[in-house]
Amino acid sequence: MKQVNELLDSINPDGDVLAQVKAAISQNAGVAYVLKVNGIPEFKYSDDLGEGYLEGTILDKTCPAGMGQIAIQNSFKNWNIFLAHSESYNGLNPEIRRKKFIQAIEALQFDEAEVLVFAKDNALNELYPWITKELTHQVFA
Repeated sequence: MKQVNELLDSINPDGDVLAQVKAAISQNAGVAYVLKVNGIPEFKYSDDLGEGYLEGTILDKTCPAGMGQIAIQNSFKNWNIFLAHSESYNGLNPEIRRKKFIQAIEALQFDEAEVLVFAKDNALNELYPWITKELTHQVFA
């Protein structure tokens, strides 16, 4: 199974991007998750997670694709604690939330971690210029 970053990398911006994104989502639900985190307000990550990688994050850039301890597709359902508007968010100590986010990022293969961090910062269009708010809304309409 392809990782989220591999599927996003394979999208041809000169083709039917909407159809390609929907096809990518059908192969890996993690694609939908990162698009939602990046562009749907209900999926916005908590501001206390800051921008970029959190201090203390250690990434293994030598880990081959598909060999992370976890993958976005298999883990995102456990990440409601990172969402700003989640019941799981309320009352959770911000320091604990940051530590859990670092653990999640460190367990992902580097390229998937990068996609998730850019999505958290609402900056996926820096990696994939064809990702726009309009496209995101079309995907989930």
